[in-house]
Amino acid sequence: MCDPCMVAKKSMARQCHLCQRSSLKAKSRSHSNIGTNRRQKVNLQKRWIDGSQMLLCTNCLKTLKGKRPELFVAAPKKKAAPAKKK
Repeated sequence: MCDPCMVAKKSMARQCHLCQRSSLKAKSRSHSNIGTNRRQKVNLQKRWIDGSQMLLCTNCLKTLKGKRPELFVAAPKKKAAPAKKK
């Protein structure tokens, strides 16, 4: 696992930004043992780390919370919309 302080390059794939874990191919097996292809997706969560939003798998999230809890910062607040004039 790489250092979370380094900003991971953003990719469009559904994969963890730290460990690059992504979905796996698997087969659903029926009663007659016929295999139908399917995907086993990674459990990804959006988290703000060092001011940037990242997709992290729950394994990395658990590891980071135990070893480096100071990395987790609150999400930046959205600016309030200007009031409408009548």
